[in-house]
Amino acid sequence: MKKRLCVLLAICMLILSMPSTASAEGAYAVQVWVDGQYMGPVRTYDGSYIGNSYLSLTDLAAVLSGSAKQFRFERVISTTDGEYFNILRGQSAALAADAGGLSGEATVSSLSPYRNRLLVDGKERRYYTVNLYNGDLYMSMTDVQLMLDMNLTRSEAGIAIDTGTPFLPDLRELEQEGYLEMMDAVFLADADSGILFCHHNSNVTLPVASLSKLLSYLVLKEAIDAGEIGENDQVRISTNAQALSRSGDGMVTLNAGSAVP
Repeated sequence: MKKRLCVLLAICMLILSMPSTASAEGAYAVQVWVDGQYMGPVRTYDGSYIGNSYLSLTDLAAVLSGSAKQFRFERVISTTDGEYFNILRGQSAALAADAGGLSGEATVSSLSPYRNRLLVDGKERRYYTVNLYNGDLYMSMTDVQLMLDMNLTRSEAGIAIDTGTPFLPDLRELEQEGYLEMMDAVFLADADSGILFCHHNSNVTLPVASLSKLLSYLVLKEAIDAGEIGENDQVRISTNAQALSRSGDGMVTLNAGSAVP
C-alpha cells in the first residue's frame, strides 16, 4: 500500500507541476496505431514541452472502438446541470455527424487547459481538458493514459497505443527530458525497502505545502478503515481553521463554531 502511494504521489506531483498553458496554431492530425494495427488519424494539440499533447476524445473513441479500451464519449447539455461531458468505458463509440473531431471545426489561437465538467462511468473526474465549443473535448495524453490505464508512445510516425500495457511513467526518461527540474525538489523512494528511485534538490529545505493535505487524508482514511471514526462524524471548526480558510490560499470558507462531516 505504501509503495503504491509513493508512486501515485510521484505521478500527481509530476502532472501538477507541469506548465498549465501553451500556445498552438490549431489542430493537426497524428497517425495512430492500436495494438500494432493502423487505425487512422486523431486530432492533436501540442503544448510548450515534449509530451504535452492533447488528444481529441471524439477521434480517440473512434480509433479505440472494438479494442479492450474502447469507450463512448458524448457531450451533454442539460437544463438543470448545464453542459458537461460523459465517458463510458467499455462501451462502443456512437459518434454523431457533428460530434467534432475530424469532421468538425477545431481552430484556436491559444490553448489554455482547464477542468471542464467530466463524468467517467457516472463519477465526476478532474482531468485537464480543452473545450473547443464544437462538441469535442481534448484531453492531456497523460490523463488519457491514467483514465484508460494503457500505454501511449509518441514518435515521429505518430502514436502507438498498447491497450495491454498499464500506464507506467519511465522515471529515467522523465529525468532526461528535464521534467524534474521544473519542480523545486523531488524525492521518490520505496517506504518499505528504502530504495531511492530518483531525486532532485533533495537536500533543500522546503515547506511541506500540500503534502500535509495528502498525509491528513491518509491518516483519516486509515482511521476510517480501522473503524475508529466514520465518514459522517462531525468536526467542529476552530478559529484557527477559520483564519486559514480565509487566507490567500483558502479554497473553502470555514466558519468557526460550525460542524462539518
